[in-house]
Amino acid sequence: MLSTIKKNTNTRNPDAQLSGKQQAFIDHLQQEEKQSPKSIEEHIKNMACFTRWAQSQGIADIERISYTDLLNYVQCEKERGLKIQTVKVRLNSISKYYEYLKHIGLLEKNPTKKIKLKGEIKTVTQNQFTYSELEQLYNDYLKLPPAPERYNKLSPYIKQKNNLLAGLMIWQGAVSGEIKKMLLEHVNLEEGIIYIPKKGRGAGRQLKLLPKQVLQLYQYINELRPKLNTKADELLPGYISDQCGAVISQLKGINQKVINAAQLRASMIIHWIKVHGKRKAQYMAGHKYINSTERFELQELDSLTDTLMKHHPFS
Repeated sequence: MLSTIKKNTNTRNPDAQLSGKQQAFIDHLQQEEKQSPKSIEEHIKNMACFTRWAQSQGIADIERISYTDLLNYVQCEKERGLKIQTVKVRLNSISKYYEYLKHIGLLEKNPTKKIKLKGEIKTVTQNQFTYSELEQLYNDYLKLPPAPERYNKLSPYIKQKNNLLAGLMIWQGAVSGEIKKMLLEHVNLEEGIIYIPKKGRGAGRQLKLLPKQVLQLYQYINELRPKLNTKADELLPGYISDQCGAVISQLKGINQKVINAAQLRASMIIHWIKVHGKRKAQYMAGHKYINSTERFELQELDSLTDTLMKHHPFS
């Protein structure tokens, strides 16, 4: 599959041949970050666009590009009419490449880290779920039957794994990037807790598991995991982003209100703020700064105001 990605990328972009380092970057995305083939191809396409722009500007070595050059790139893309979100996606791919160069010791700093795009959407989520709605959604998901074994002999076990992913996304507010970093040592079944590792600018945190989750993890670790091709210490193998996406699609089939994993995470963070207050919610959400948590609180206040005005417009 990896060779197919390289071949297709070069075929579509004959003027943007991959260097040896860029090919190693692909290997890094697949092996270290466990990116899916589709995601890797998207990153390479974005890098090819960036490389072509650099060449048009007379920048021969993108590995030594300056912060000012990156700002010029962003401005050029915006002037071409690209939406802020599209530019952000492309910048994310570029950032991953420079993080890889840091990883192998060719760079000390990632030049994209200081770039903040104006005009980004700051809305935390829409149509958040109440705690009781999350309970109903989760319980209904657990009742879904596994796929018929004629499709896959491991279907019952895959359903067991999906139950685990659904629980982590809903009750711990974990995102796919955090889940794929989880190790066996992060699970403490005796105390019923799990450690959510740090991702990006976030922070790691230790959270309680529901009793149902403790049972699921016990069964997964002892029954399913030995049947899978896992590394010695990793908890969940494979393309976690794709697997979480499949779970979200199934949740949408249960409740049309479901939008994405971020919506479920935001719903739980808002619940944590109500029950535990901002500071504890900050820790539970893995927010490095309190203002990240306050965004959720402010949206909840706005939502309550809108509801009050809807029912009591003249109060």
